[in-house]
Amino acid sequence: MSDIDLKFYGLIALLVFLIAVGGLAFVGSIGFVVALIKASKSGQAIRKQKAFAFFLAAMPLVVLNLAAFGILTYFIDSNSDETNQMLDTVTVYAWLPLQFIIWLVGGFIGNKL
Repeated sequence: MSDIDLKFYGLIALLVFLIAVGGLAFVGSIGFVVALIKASKSGQAIRKQKAFAFFLAAMPLVVLNLAAFGILTYFIDSNSDETNQMLDTVTVYAWLPLQFIIWLVGGFIGNKL
């Protein structure tokens, strides 16, 4: 019998941060490409396109999620199991929906400015 006890607490939070980076980078890239295409067709600057605001709203969230992923990767072994379970819960039920709302609201506010 093996005495190895595997605990995967904290990995859900890592996956949420990593998936959020990929998803926000994807939608941000789509916003950039759409703004680039519209700018080339209309002759206006890329910053004047509405899709560019969604690109700008996504980039800080990508950087923030990358930083959180890196920090959590470094500290995941030194955290207690209770701390990692709490991080899993907060990232899934609060941070993931909140950053989607932040991205949408940021894009709409960027279009109004």
